[in-house]
Amino acid sequence: MGKLTDLIKRVGRREPEPMGFGAAVRKSQATMLLVAIAGDRWSRAAGDAVEAGANVVLLSGRPSDKDVSEAVAAARDRACGLLAGDASTEQLLRLKEAGVDFAVLGPNAPAAATVDQKLSLVFELRDDLPDIQLRALETLPFDAIYIDRDGAPITIMRLVELQRIAGLVRKPLFVHVPLDCSQADLVALRDAGVALVGVDMNDRNANDALRKLREMMDTLPRRRVRSDERASVALPRTHGESEDEDEEDDE
Repeated sequence: MGKLTDLIKRVGRREPEPMGFGAAVRKSQATMLLVAIAGDRWSRAAGDAVEAGANVVLLSGRPSDKDVSEAVAAARDRACGLLAGDASTEQLLRLKEAGVDFAVLGPNAPAAATVDQKLSLVFELRDDLPDIQLRALETLPFDAIYIDRDGAPITIMRLVELQRIAGLVRKPLFVHVPLDCSQADLVALRDAGVALVGVDMNDRNANDALRKLREMMDTLPRRRVRSDERASVALPRTHGESEDEDEEDDE
């Protein structure tokens, strides 16, 4: 299992609600991943991202094999991937040998990459797809869906679009966010199916934005449990309750 695959599984896990008056106070597990997207000076950007608290480093642009190896080293134990577009299976193998953990593939990448998997895979959704094609993505071995959009404002219509995509592909989403993203924005994105939030390291204040996002992510409130997800908990009956009363309530 790749590092990114493991991280996504961890943030997707639902924490049990604390029970009882004496429940121990403990730090909640992370529910979103912070991704630094480096488009040049890759090793330096990877090092800066790690220092600022990023969980994942995504290399974009055209890094050489040497650039990739240096960036992987600078990312230390973080999951480091490449925006690989339509990379061949041979190119993916070279990335694996260089220590890359995952690849973001576009729609024209060879289908063999999804069968003979060298790396953890993310699908790059470049264009709007009809519902039937989005639903088909559920069966393919992608860990997440990268929605290639700029860090646009987080509006209600954007949430509607994200919820539609997440509901059809049934995979976590990866989106860019503006540098002034608030904690309320993060909660709204998380509720819409977003698990990975990306910041462009080429932005002037990217390091400060990463630190701010890291702090906000570490203090996000628990996920809201929707009515269709709510688990029924069998509580002990108090003295005097009977099954007949339960049946009357059901009627």
